Amino acid sequence: MKARGFTPYNPESPNLQTVDERDFESKDKEKPCSFGQGYTGFTLIEVLVAVAILGIGLTVIIELFSGGLRLGRASEEYTQAVNYARMKMEEMAIKPVVAEGVEEGRFDDTFRWQVEVKKVNLLPVENKPDFKPPAQFFQVQIDVIWKSGAKERSTRIESYRTIKPKDDEKKS
Repeated sequence: MKARGFTPYNPESPNLQTVDERDFESKDKEKPCSFGQGYTGFTLIEVLVAVAILGIGLTVIIELFSGGLRLGRASEEYTQAVNYARMKMEEMAIKPVVAEGVEEGRFDDTFRWQVEVKKVNLLPVENKPDFKPPAQFFQVQIDVIWKSGAKERSTRIESYRTIKPKDDEKKS
């Protein structure tokens, strides 16, 4: 059994070196490059190209990130606008009387609304003036408008409402 540890190096007899000492020898010594000059490594042009590619890649990633933030903000604004529009539509649904026309107002400093109510004639126009339909049919359009950056954005929801004429309510 061989003792491990220090054994003096003898150039004439390299077999006397222990396994531990052979592990410390450099196995990847620098070799001359194929051009015959200098040693292996990166040239300045290779480093510049790598840095340029890295810079372009980072720029694209930063642009994608900022675009995602912009889209997230726009999505939040549209969600808020639709919630305001639904709230206004519920107000219109509980109104006992609906009249044709346009109303406008503000929710807050950013969002404003516009409600347009139109009467819709479902039956063809006939020359019978004494015929009264059993219900009136109204189209209700709600626009929510807001300013986002330099652009003005809007969203619209639409619904229909039927109302009994006042004459029928008195007879019942």
